[in-house]
Amino acid sequence: MKPGSEDFGKNGEEYLSDGIIHTKMERVDDANIQRRIRCVKLRGTNHSPNYYTLIFQSGILQATRIIAE
Repeated sequence: MKPGSEDFGKNGEEYLSDGIIHTKMERVDDANIQRRIRCVKLRGTNHSPNYYTLIFQSGILQATRIIAE
């Protein structure tokens, strides 16, 4: 995806896919950037389309609610 765009595919790929995971880098202030992740589409599941903060510490990867905007 292009920065600032919400288009997931040029030729309908998003319709054919079983899942779409969207990741982005989000600036939270002048000195900090957070990695964000969301499940846009996951066929056959009940999932939240909301963004979550992606944290990697001590070899562990976690997705948690967005930490302070």
